[in-house]
Amino acid sequence: MSILIKNINCLIHRENISAGPALDQLLEILILVVSAPSNAFKAFVPSVTNLCLGQVWPAIGNNLSAHPDTTLVLLKLFHR
Repeated sequence: MSILIKNINCLIHRENISAGPALDQLLEILILVVSAPSNAFKAFVPSVTNLCLGQVWPAIGNNLSAHPDTTLVLLKLFHR
């Protein structure tokens, strides 16, 4: 896992970021990273996927309709 993703993972835990505007913005940034045309950014895709499945999905997975904005942004990220 890259240092960037490790730092994001620590940030999520330390700041106790859950579904909501802060997580939505973080996911939007990750969309930009994985959508970048450079191969250097493509190397982040597996780590971003692991982060989302390990941290974000459990935060919203129990009740997707309770967090529609976060769910939508997460699905946009997976679509990339």
